[in-house]
Amino acid sequence: MKYTKYHLEYNSSFTVFEFESDGPRGKIKKIIQYSETSIKYIYNLGFGDKDDETDEFDDFSKSNNDDIYNVIATVIESIYIFTEVNPYYWIYIEANDMARNRLYRMVLTLNYLDFMRDFEILGFSKGNWDEFQKNKDHEAFLIKRKQSKFVRHEK
Repeated sequence: MKYTKYHLEYNSSFTVFEFESDGPRGKIKKIIQYSETSIKYIYNLGFGDKDDETDEFDDFSKSNNDDIYNVIATVIESIYIFTEVNPYYWIYIEANDMARNRLYRMVLTLNYLDFMRDFEILGFSKGNWDEFQKNKDHEAFLIKRKQSKFVRHEK
């Protein structure tokens, strides 16, 4: 991705990432959290503004700090880090409104070649999981790091 990423801080299990958005509204603390779901090997990606009182995040907040592409690049960086440490885990992403869903689809579309090189991506629509398609409306996404295909050469 060609946009500047913010510096990420993360916990020892690589499931909670924090950074600061920096724009016209000042510095806004953000959290990216990967949470286990009830399905083995599937983690939910949660993201939003950090509440300093609770240390939780608000995934309905809209910061409008004029740095959306930098924020997205930072979230993508966390996906790369999380899946490097956990290559067999799937990441589940579902927007909480139509505008964010369009944003997620736009991110996947704009970075399609890079993502398809590095990740398996499925999209959920009309009750089915299928391979992600750039021009199709998906309600949710599953992303997993592609496995390296090492070739062992015998002597």
